[in-house]
Amino acid sequence: MQIELTREQYRELVHTILAGTYVREAVEEWQGSPDWERLGKLEEYILSFAGQFASEDMVQRVDGEWIPTTEVTDQMENTIDEYNDIEFWDQLSSRLGQRDAERTMTSQERRELETMGQYPDRVYDFFNKWTEEFEEHGVDRLEVKE
Repeated sequence: MQIELTREQYRELVHTILAGTYVREAVEEWQGSPDWERLGKLEEYILSFAGQFASEDMVQRVDGEWIPTTEVTDQMENTIDEYNDIEFWDQLSSRLGQRDAERTMTSQERRELETMGQYPDRVYDFFNKWTEEFEEHGVDRLEVKE
């Protein structure tokens, strides 16, 4: 099998594989997966084609291995940081919204959640409430009660 890419597609593929490898290696290593390092090998393989796509500026050879340049790594890490920030606020709003919805569910809604795995549509009111709170105040007004 052969895949043909343009220079721009190759460069986008490099950024995508770097971000994917970063996330998947971290998860698999944390889970104790014995072969998490295979992802780095795939990354190096893709990077080895940089010369064929006039993308030598994206890679460097260190100890006989192809690795991304500091600039490319920094771009990927900035993207991951932005994603993590977005995901943090989304997860916080979603989880607090689900908690609040569960606290106010009727017995009929609980049965539907248990059988269908679906929250009532009004859960979005809770999500939106928390999203608005965090957009306006961040976490400044959150308190943990004992």
